[in-house]
Amino acid sequence: MATVEVVDSIRACHRAVQILQNEEVVAADAEGVHMSRTGPMTLLQIGTVKGHVYLFDVKQEPRIFRDEGLKGFLESESVVKVMHSGKNDAEALFWQFGVQLKGVFDTQVAQQVLDKANGRRLPSLLKLADVVSKYCPSKVASVEEGKDSVQTKWMKLEGEYWAKRPLTDEMKKYAANDVVVLIPEVYTEQKRLLEANCLMDTLRRSVDETIRSKLDRELSEKITLEQKHIAKSVLLDFASTARSQKLDDITDEDVLAALNIIRTDDVTAMGLPALIKDLKLQTMRAKLKDMESEFQEKGRYFEPNSFHCGFLYACTTVFEDWSVKQRASRLQQQIEDLIIDDIQKKYTVSTPVAHLADYERRVLSRKIRPNGERDPNIHPVCLQLHWNIHRDDLQKQMQEYKEDPHHFHLRNGYDRVLKFFKSANTPQDLKEMGSEFLSTLQKAGLIPGHAEASRGRRQGARRY
Repeated sequence: MATVEVVDSIRACHRAVQILQNEEVVAADAEGVHMSRTGPMTLLQIGTVKGHVYLFDVKQEPRIFRDEGLKGFLESESVVKVMHSGKNDAEALFWQFGVQLKGVFDTQVAQQVLDKANGRRLPSLLKLADVVSKYCPSKVASVEEGKDSVQTKWMKLEGEYWAKRPLTDEMKKYAANDVVVLIPEVYTEQKRLLEANCLMDTLRRSVDETIRSKLDRELSEKITLEQKHIAKSVLLDFASTARSQKLDDITDEDVLAALNIIRTDDVTAMGLPALIKDLKLQTMRAKLKDMESEFQEKGRYFEPNSFHCGFLYACTTVFEDWSVKQRASRLQQQIEDLIIDDIQKKYTVSTPVAHLADYERRVLSRKIRPNGERDPNIHPVCLQLHWNIHRDDLQKQMQEYKEDPHHFHLRNGYDRVLKFFKSANTPQDLKEMGSEFLSTLQKAGLIPGHAEASRGRRQGARRY
């Protein structure tokens, strides 16, 4: 049974770090509100081998990272930090607090390294429960206990669940469970297997690259491209010996993974045979069928996420089969309506834009069409968040231009957005910011001015 201590002051943080620095190995994890580069980290949990868990309350005391105590501990390699899929935690720590996480033993990455050593070319990213089940089955119950209930709360009812204070017993238990299951058993056994196969250096490089990919876009794109090349090789090998054209007949996990990695347009770009295109379309049809079944089964209890939105968008844009496009479009409409409904329940008019998931932002931007600043036909939470998303986006565009006007790239169609802000019944501050930025870009020649646009239209009329 883990003992849990909440650390919510600088003094308590110093005391906890002094104790943790005497450990050889700790386990770590973090919670937040759609945690990412901008989605806030609100809690950092660190557990010891003996089962004592420190919950560093970042929400309550964000200055915890400002001195060299906890920051130095996380950036030091002298104590191993065992994590599972720690890349998002590392991303939030770096961009929000300037902490460069080091000394990480990532159990998800470790399992990939071990699987590759055993012949897998595209090993899966296993969930925490799956890794724990593999090395310490007795702790699986701890991983799964209460998890579905808590996840449903923040997905459907309390979008800012991990930002509320004080921490409840439920929150403390959930946060502690995700670290106590990692040490010592999972870590010890994975480390033994890695050392026996001389793979520790490979793991260190892989973990370092995984973390850096969240901080370096070029590296992230390079890794994605490498994955696609491996997927292409796997599929070409498969196509050269394939005896069946049915997806259900394929048992090779690498082939199934490769079909998920490549996009439909990649098939043509990579010069893959028609068999692979057909299998890719079968893969997408199967996923669509599963998603439809899950949505029909769960109804309003269905929990939408970024995968659902991205997949359905792909279905509606790349499928040549019109009936599949219609099915995907219909399901997309239903899920987006559900997302809007969930947003009304789980957020408030004062919810910061950073607390929204990317897919929620996209749906609010696309689906909400206000007839004026205070449209009574739109739920006030959705309306306020809609305008705030536009404010946030416009401020980012303006800042990007200010920092590097010579290399600024205006998003396709954003000139129409700026003109809408200027002319329509939008909030006054948005109208003023949009007008100012529109004028700046017109003076810089990045958007045609009114006179130039009119002259262009007249010349076009004469030509035709």
